[in-house]
Amino acid sequence: MPHGEKYDPISKIISENVARLRKQHNYTGTDLATRCAEYGRSLTPPIESRLSFMIISKIETGARTVSVTEMALLAGALAVTPDVLMGLPPSDTTPETLTLEARVVALEEKMGRILE
Repeated sequence: MPHGEKYDPISKIISENVARLRKQHNYTGTDLATRCAEYGRSLTPPIESRLSFMIISKIETGARTVSVTEMALLAGALAVTPDVLMGLPPSDTTPETLTLEARVVALEEKMGRILE
C-alpha cells in the first residue's frame, strides 16, 4: 500500500528519510541491508536483522512500515538517531551511546508524543 489514506504521516516521513539518507550515503538497498545486519550484530545483546533489499525497498515506497527494532537498526546503519528518521531534530545522544533498551524506550516515548 503506497502512501495513502491508511498510511500514517510518521510512517511516510520515515520511509522518505530512509530513502533520502540511503541515497546520501550512496548505498544500494543491498548495502543498507548489509549495514543493518552488521550494526545489529554489534549491539549488546546482538540483534538479528531481517531487513533485506526487498523489505527496504517496500519501506521506502510506503508498502511496509517499520517496527521499533527495525527503526533502531536502520538509524544505526545510516549513522543517525531514530528521531532523525521520524523527521525530528537530532537528539544529543548518538546511537552508539545508548543501549538498545534505552533506544527502544526513548523511541516509544517520542512516537507516543507525536501521535497524541
